[in-house]
Amino acid sequence: MVWQWDRRKNSIECAHVCRGHLRSVECVAANAARSHFASGSWDGMLKIWSTEAAAAEDGESSEQSHKKLKSNSGSSLTCTPILTLSSHTESLSSIVWTGANEVCTGSWDHTIKFWDLEAGNMKHSLSGAKVFLDLSWSPRSKLVLSASADRHVRLWDPRVTEGAVVKSTFTSHTGWVSCVSWSPDNDNTFISGSYDNLLKLWDVRR
Repeated sequence: MVWQWDRRKNSIECAHVCRGHLRSVECVAANAARSHFASGSWDGMLKIWSTEAAAAEDGESSEQSHKKLKSNSGSSLTCTPILTLSSHTESLSSIVWTGANEVCTGSWDHTIKFWDLEAGNMKHSLSGAKVFLDLSWSPRSKLVLSASADRHVRLWDPRVTEGAVVKSTFTSHTGWVSCVSWSPDNDNTFISGSYDNLLKLWDVRR
């Protein structure tokens, strides 16, 4: 469901009911323009949705058009995905937008995948040893951080075509690393959270 918050009234209401996944949804991420969002599920599917509630119904199939919206009870609308992408063999655990038409996903199948939404296909895939639980992408350095069940945080450069894609590995947590995030105002620092009950602040230069 997509909820709309009225700041003046400090109230929320359901704007969209999004139907399409076959199993529970594990992760959701909106693009920078807030015009679309992506969702990942235990069905292994990546789905792209429009946030525009004013789109008119045109009778196209759910995967051919994002404009097909039909009335639901009350003022909420039922919407269908504009695009469905399949390649992961297990649940998606994290989604990050790396561009206007590009998305990166992490999964329980031990892979990180990069998707071209305009072409509607997967660009390339990176493999790890354990489950990926979270990702964070830096728009400045174009590097990706991954949090994994092997207790490590890794720094990836997806632009590399030869040599090591993993630029650094950060080891200190004693439990699964469940979340990771770049600093919004410092290109060299990030924070990680783990099942060991600790938050850690890191500097990639050290």
